[in-house]
Amino acid sequence: MMHPHSTAQSRLHSLSLVLCLALSAAYLGACSQSEHEDHEDHEAEHDEHEADQDSHGVVELTASQLSAAGVEVLEVGPGEILEQLTLSAVVAANMDAVQHVNPRVPGIIISIEKHLGEQVEKGDLLCTLASVDLGAAAAECLRAKALVSSAEKSLEQSRALFELRIDTSTRVMDGAVASNQAIFDLEQELQAKGVSTVRPLIEAERTLKNSILERERVLTDLAAKRDEKLLESMVDLREKRILATASENRLLALGVEPAGLNQSSDLVRGIYRIHAAQQGIVSARHITPGEFVNGMSELYTIQDLSSVWIVASAYETDLRHIRVGQRAFVHLNAFPDLQLWGEVSMVEYEIDRATRAVGVRIELDNQQLDSWPEQFPLRPGMFGRVEVVTSRRQAEVCVPESAIVHGDDGDAVFVETAKGVFERRAVKVRGGIHAVVEVLVGLKAGDRIAASRTFMLKSIERQAELGGGHSH
Repeated sequence: MMHPHSTAQSRLHSLSLVLCLALSAAYLGACSQSEHEDHEDHEAEHDEHEADQDSHGVVELTASQLSAAGVEVLEVGPGEILEQLTLSAVVAANMDAVQHVNPRVPGIIISIEKHLGEQVEKGDLLCTLASVDLGAAAAECLRAKALVSSAEKSLEQSRALFELRIDTSTRVMDGAVASNQAIFDLEQELQAKGVSTVRPLIEAERTLKNSILERERVLTDLAAKRDEKLLESMVDLREKRILATASENRLLALGVEPAGLNQSSDLVRGIYRIHAAQQGIVSARHITPGEFVNGMSELYTIQDLSSVWIVASAYETDLRHIRVGQRAFVHLNAFPDLQLWGEVSMVEYEIDRATRAVGVRIELDNQQLDSWPEQFPLRPGMFGRVEVVTSRRQAEVCVPESAIVHGDDGDAVFVETAKGVFERRAVKVRGGIHAVVEVLVGLKAGDRIAASRTFMLKSIERQAELGGGHSH
């Protein structure tokens, strides 16, 4: 038989056990529900992460966004790639068009007509000097010409006088011969009639023959004297002409034209005018009024800047890549947006001992530029660079350099997979010039890519990565 208190305790214990079991069941149910909800949240986050992973590198733009961004899309394909050798360069004067002006006679500078920086044309007066040597040379030339003229007149007068003497003697001798001929004819007639003896006939015949011989002798003697005198005069004239020619040549050697030289000419007073032999710019002037100069003095330097030399420096290790006739693109520091082109006209023959470089020459016309409409804008001394095209090759896929996105993980491009949808794709490129590169890996002909303003696409992509959302 049980104790009543013990029975009550037993019932209380049973009730407590049932309550504990109910609370345990409730707690376990709650825990199970919480774990299920946590599992569902984790799966949702996982799915969203996978979706983000799938959308990484993809930029989607609406039509209006694409238009506002100004992204140019083009279809890639084959093309020509130019390989280059980039060299430092400097603009130099065309040494074939530089004139150093020197006087040909010593003298004193009395006037200066052209000054530093002025433009001159061929034949323009540069300066004037007074030269004693020129005055003496001009006077000697005038004297030589006067002696030639005098000798010519003397020769003509001697020829005329001798012709007159010969003509007069011929008439006198012919008269004597005719008279003796008449006497001889008369004696023959008288002899035939038997009126005269033989002796007068013989005398008349001898006299006739003597007169004929005398005429021949006199005329021959006069002709010989004439020829002798004229020969002497001609020799003298020839010598004077030689001296006159020498004096004219001396003036020509001094840069003076002897034609028109006379006593009133400035040349006789030693006035020596120096003219420009070519057009150009006065790049140097080394004289002042009153200064004494001679043949060793450089008065001016005139440069024809209508063309200039671009002299690039190529190291000896690069020489094997350079040939005369190769195309070269010139970029100058003074005009960063300007590209000029020409051809290699000369590779110099001597290596500079200090720099171990060889000059590579490109000749360019020096025409006005839109960016700087000054005359002769390419000025000697300007620095720049030259890109010498060393080879050409055909590439299967060419893209503009502006399409390449450079990053820490390598190069990439944005490929348009659908209208307004761009996918970032890694590529491997090989460089060229004119902002065109060859794509070796990552693209094929026919792909459409963003060719410009790729920095905007990269920026949008980066913002999306940082914000954890899609690239819209």
